[in-house]
Amino acid sequence: MKCSGATGMRLEQFKDIKVGYWPDPVLYKSPSIEPFPNLRDETYTYKGGKDRVGNLNGKGCIELDNGDLITGYFVDNKREGEFTIETFKNGLRIIQGPYVNDKMNGRTRVTYNDGSFCEVYMKDGVMHGFYRSFDDKGRLKFIGNYKNGSPTGVCWKVIPGGGCVVGRVDDEGELTGIRIAYLYPDFITAFVGNFNDGIMEFAQVSELKSVIDDKGIKVPMFTEPNGRLYKREISTYDFVTNNPLLPDPYESKLVEIRQSRVGGAGDGLFARVKIEANVVVAFYNGKRIGPRSWEDFNHPDWDYNAYKIFDPSVHNGTIDIPSEFRETKNYNATLAHKTNHSFLPNGEFVSFDHPRLGIIPCICTSHDVEAGEEIFVHYGYSFNDCPDWYEEAWQSGNYPIPDSMRDGYTGNPELTNDDKANQLPDLDDKSSQEGSLG
Repeated sequence: MKCSGATGMRLEQFKDIKVGYWPDPVLYKSPSIEPFPNLRDETYTYKGGKDRVGNLNGKGCIELDNGDLITGYFVDNKREGEFTIETFKNGLRIIQGPYVNDKMNGRTRVTYNDGSFCEVYMKDGVMHGFYRSFDDKGRLKFIGNYKNGSPTGVCWKVIPGGGCVVGRVDDEGELTGIRIAYLYPDFITAFVGNFNDGIMEFAQVSELKSVIDDKGIKVPMFTEPNGRLYKREISTYDFVTNNPLLPDPYESKLVEIRQSRVGGAGDGLFARVKIEANVVVAFYNGKRIGPRSWEDFNHPDWDYNAYKIFDPSVHNGTIDIPSEFRETKNYNATLAHKTNHSFLPNGEFVSFDHPRLGIIPCICTSHDVEAGEEIFVHYGYSFNDCPDWYEEAWQSGNYPIPDSMRDGYTGNPELTNDDKANQLPDLDDKSSQEGSLG
C-alpha cells in the first residue's frame, strides 16, 4: 500500500489508491471544518475584481476584521475555483482547496496550528471521501474514508516507530471493537483482538493472509487468532510484566539469544534470518526510573547500572532491567537487553510504540545483517564516565566488527592514541547519549 507523502506525488497518481468523494449525499448538519461558510455573516474588507454593480467578481482577497485572509476567484459574490484560507479559527492555520457554488468541494489540504495536516475530499464543506493525515514532520498518521465529517469503514492508524492499527471504526469514528488488528512493521505478524480507540486491550497472535479492496481502502484479512492472550501492560517503577516468559511474536521471528562471539560477553543477540538495514528487530522493556531518582544517583557501580537505558516515554527518564529478569530463563518478553557493544555497530537504539508494552526503546538495524550474524549497538558512554572495559576496548582497538561489515572496514591497528581521539565521535553530544545503556 503506497501511502507516503514523501515523494511529492499527488494522490491520484497512486494506482493502488482510489481517491475521491463518498458517493452518498452529505447529511444535513454534518460537522464541517469550513471556517467561513457564509461570507454575508462576516465583516471584512475586499481587494480585487468586481462587476459593474459592485459584486465580487474575479480574483480577489478578503481580509476579515481579525486578520484572517481568504484569497481566490469570485463569481457573482460566490467563491468558485481554488482558494487559500489563512486563519487561526478552530485550531486551523491554512486551508487550500476548490470551491463550487460557494462551498468547499474537492481535494483539500488542511494545515493545523501545530504543523500537522491532512488531505481530504470535501463535499459541500464537509469531509466526505478519501482522507489521510500527517504529523508536523510529514509522517503519515492515518488513512481511510470520511463520511459526513467522521471516519467510516476500515481505517489505518500508523503508529510511531513502525506498525499500524487497522480495522472498522465504530459509530464514533474510533478504532474500537473486538476485531481490530495491530500489524507489526513486517506487515505479516499481527495481534487481533479488543482495542479501545486504537490501543490494544487484549489480543492473540495472527498473520496476514490476504488483502482486499473496500471503497479504495486496502483491507487486510487475517488467519484465525490463536495461542496465549496478550494484554497491554505498561511498566512502572515497581512493575515490569505479569508474563515475563511470554515472548514477542515479531521479535521471535527475527532474532534469538545465543552465546556471544565476544570473549567474556556472555549472551548476545543474533539474527535468525537475513535482515535489511532500517528494520526494527528487538525491544527493550524494563522498570521505569524517574528523572533524578534515588536509584539513578546513588549507585556508581557499573555492574549495577549495566542495563539502564533511556526511557523515550519520559523526559530524562530511565528504563532498567531488574536483576531477576536479566537471564532469559526468567525473562524473554523482550530481548534487546542482550545486545553487546561495538564501536562499529550494525544496529542502533530508537523509540517504538509497542502494542503490549507502550513506548519503549528498540533496536533498529543500521546495516544489512546476515542470518546467524550477531547484532551490536554503540553504548554511547562518555569517555569521562564509562566502565574500564569500554575505554580499554577503544584504546586497544579490540572490539567486535559485525560479520557483514568486515569487508568494508578500513580501521588501522597502527593508529596512535591521538589519531584515535581525532576520529572519536562526540559522545557527549545529546544525540549520541540517547543510545546509552548507562
